[in-house]
Amino acid sequence: MSAMGIAVEGTARLVGDAVVAGYREMDILHGVSISVAGGEFVTILGPNGSGKSTLLKTLCGLLPAKSGTIRLSGIDVTRARARERLMAGMCYVPQVRGVFATMSVMENLEMGVFAKPASDVSSALERVFTYFPRLAERRRQIAGRMSGGEQQMVAIGRALLGSPSVLLLDEPSAGLSPAAVDDLFGRIHSIADDGVSIVLVEQNAAKALEISDRAYVLADGVNRLEGPARMVLHDPEVRRLYLGGGA
Repeated sequence: MSAMGIAVEGTARLVGDAVVAGYREMDILHGVSISVAGGEFVTILGPNGSGKSTLLKTLCGLLPAKSGTIRLSGIDVTRARARERLMAGMCYVPQVRGVFATMSVMENLEMGVFAKPASDVSSALERVFTYFPRLAERRRQIAGRMSGGEQQMVAIGRALLGSPSVLLLDEPSAGLSPAAVDDLFGRIHSIADDGVSIVLVEQNAAKALEISDRAYVLADGVNRLEGPARMVLHDPEVRRLYLGGGA
């Protein structure tokens, strides 16, 4: 995984520059910038309402940017539709896992390859099963009967079947037990190690920072702090406001 400090824009896989976005007349993001290198693991922190989920939705095209630019692998995708960004290599896994509860694990995974050439599906599926062996063991199980952690594996596995270069994850640990969180974060770490750029929005800040390369802290829709994850983890103000530590 990258050990770099701040990703240089010229080498970045994903860049959001001075992004302004929101809902109807209400702006949530007020010029947020983010840069993510290839294979880099970046965590976005901040209090509720700071714009974290709005940023992910804007990056992937579910919410239009009112101004600013978004580039994926050097290509301006600011006005591209969400499907076009998906086809270009950016995939988003929302906080609500969205598994098809009455369908099997395998049927859920197959929903992620609707636009992928049949010749590529087998290798992509083997890759998913390498990250999540439990899905291979339970490929015929009905997804709605699985634990929350297993359903999150299904949701991320489905996204990976599209072979994304950038994976946006919104609160993947929500509702999971501590053991399930540790297991899931370890697997996400492995995905980044294999070259997929990870952008993670996460309330479990301390655990996320322990496995991240860099972090951004948002407050009131603007960049409050950015830097190497270890620096952010030990920043006194971050610890006081977001990690429950003293000043």
